[in-house]
Amino acid sequence: MIEMTGVTKTIDKTFTFGPVDFKIEPGTVTALIGNNGAGKSTLLRILTGMVFNDGGTIMRFSSHMKDVEWKEHIGYVPQTMIGYDYFTLSQLADLYRIGFKEWDEEAFQRLIDIFDLPLSKRFDAMSTGMQKQGLFVLALARRTKLLIMDEPLAGVDIESQVKMRELWVNYLDEDPGRAILFATHIPEEVKEFADYIVCMYGGGITGTYEKDELQQQYGRIWVTAREEELRNLPGVIDVKLSGTACEVMTKALPETEQILANKDYEIVMRQSLSFTDILHALLKENRQKEKV
Repeated sequence: MIEMTGVTKTIDKTFTFGPVDFKIEPGTVTALIGNNGAGKSTLLRILTGMVFNDGGTIMRFSSHMKDVEWKEHIGYVPQTMIGYDYFTLSQLADLYRIGFKEWDEEAFQRLIDIFDLPLSKRFDAMSTGMQKQGLFVLALARRTKLLIMDEPLAGVDIESQVKMRELWVNYLDEDPGRAILFATHIPEEVKEFADYIVCMYGGGITGTYEKDELQQQYGRIWVTAREEELRNLPGVIDVKLSGTACEVMTKALPETEQILANKDYEIVMRQSLSFTDILHALLKENRQKEKV
């Protein structure tokens, strides 16, 4: 569906993006995570054509598609509203009607009613949450194959977040050939919707993971043993003393448990990691790996 190969982009003297290899398959939801400045928004802007890559290749839907063709298939909700300030939602809809063949007027009106958005109010007079909802409506009112969103729920009220999440599900259910790509700092968004998690750091991709596999592999074990005996076991990423036992955090829970059992260590307790802890451990590990 989408494939980036060796893509690079020099932003300024302090930041270079890539080289990045990345792909999106139909029917999937991919979450980009990473610290501020990791390159998530740059990747999204390059994919949407808002920023041109310096090197590498990008295949969007078909190697034979021209810009005007593949742009019809991508809906984009940016993180910032730069460029929209002086327009009303009605005026932006007029531009979209002219610019995109796959505009769905019935869907647009239905979405406006769902979010109860004002059509004649300028964007710079709206709250951040309403602006984000407006851009989401414009993207969803087009019959696209790929929905790209940058921090989609940031600044959005709780009730509208629920509506947006339901519409993400509907978007995929309507066409199994569709996909969603979003960047976020919110673990709950990743846990609830993502199939795949892509970690970024320093302008590059440091790892790609299946969400369900992460939840099965990461965990905590409390074991009666000395810290130095546990630190170098396969999968172990952290060990600390907790009362009379050692608390072991592992990224290979079944393997670590088997090794401990083989060594006749007493396992006092087991606990799965919260998804927030999993993502924190994942990002920390990827940062350390990149710095080596």
